[in-house]
Order: sequence, then structure tokens, then C-alpha cells
Amino acid sequence: MPLYHMDVYRLEDTSADELGLEEYFYGAGVSVVEWAQFVREDLPEEYLEIKLFHIDENTRKMVVKPVGERYEQLAMEVFGK
Repeated sequence: MPLYHMDVYRLEDTSADELGLEEYFYGAGVSVVEWAQFVREDLPEEYLEIKLFHIDENTRKMVVKPVGERYEQLAMEVFGK
């Protein structure tokens, strides 16, 4: 399965149409979007939000937030929540 990585940090003034995001979001692969707040209005209705936090040199924290029924079910199956 293809994995599409998009770092949209410097693209906050660019439209999703110009970027062709729909092609990736609704294609056959998995899309990972860094700095998704810059294209939030263009994200699919359902997605899995994953935030990583740097706690200290050896510790990280991951917060997973499902958005939509499909990802709520996935989170239940994987994380039991």
C-alpha cells in the first residue's frame, strides 16, 4: 500500500486544489500530513489525528484522536478505547 507523506508547513497560503490533496486522500494509499492545521478545511471528513510530544531526551508521548465513525472503530480495535 502506498504511503504519501506531506509536510504542508510552508504551504499555508496554497489551496488544496493546487496541491492535489484529494487525489491522495481518496486514493489507494495512506496519507500522512504534517502541520495539517494549515489544510484542516481540506481534510477528509474522517481521519486519524496523531500528535507526538517530546517529553524529554528519552521520552515521547503519542495522543491519538479518531475523527469519524471509521476511525473511532479502528481506535477501539487497536487501542481498546
